[in-house]
Amino acid sequence: MFQSSIDFDFGSELSEPPQKRALENSLFYSSPTFNSQVGKVERSCVQMLRVRVYRNLNKPEFFSILAMEGVNKGKVCGYARSVLLENAKFKVSIKSRERVLRDNRRNVHAFIEAILVDASNDIQPLNGSEKCVTYNPFVCDTFFVRNTSEAFMDDVNEALLQGSDVFVL
Repeated sequence: MFQSSIDFDFGSELSEPPQKRALENSLFYSSPTFNSQVGKVERSCVQMLRVRVYRNLNKPEFFSILAMEGVNKGKVCGYARSVLLENAKFKVSIKSRERVLRDNRRNVHAFIEAILVDASNDIQPLNGSEKCVTYNPFVCDTFFVRNTSEAFMDDVNEALLQGSDVFVL
């Protein structure tokens, strides 16, 4: 039997797709899902799922991850201290913000809709080049840049949520 080996050199025409950024001690380390106890129910959070993420009012060091599609659509599917998102859109419900100002009582009315890339329960190191964005209904009716108080309504390619801030990468 005739056997041949032919090597083709495609040069830079075929390049590998860009690697997704990963967080330290990722909750997705060994699987594309992680489980969280949500009340009395255990739910799965799926990587690359369309989600809505907001700061948890009862545990402010955590972010709640609400599924926008899949089996847990419309339900909180997980919690994490650091959440990495892509294609992020910043949203604020004006009516709910007005209710916060009128009643002086907190409610969830500001969030980010995006694709869930990664999550971790560890605070991630930053390099200092990130734009720090935050939200406070008593200061501004939109998200704003922390050090300038300039309104921030842009959609962003990549964002890291941790602490009380969103870091635009």
